Amino acid sequence: IRLLDAATFAPEPPLPVPLVVVRGDQDARFGEAEAHGWTPHGAVGVQLATLKGGHFIHREAPQAFGALLSACVGRAGPPPPVAH
Repeated sequence: IRLLDAATFAPEPPLPVPLVVVRGDQDARFGEAEAHGWTPHGAVGVQLATLKGGHFIHREAPQAFGALLSACVGRAGPPPPVAH
């Protein structure tokens, strides 16, 4: 936690990949405003998803979180070929 307290924001270009921001609808730490705050950080687009649960949504709703993650990975398609 001390590291987070000492961290400073340094603006950088948006990430060149689609982002999915997931939050729990009962999360008192990460609300809708914080989720929307991620939109400038995705150059390709940002999807905001709210699931039933709290701050640790991946633990509280693993099936819903896993289904969302699977759907996002499926949309991304196969990885590009690796040059040898």
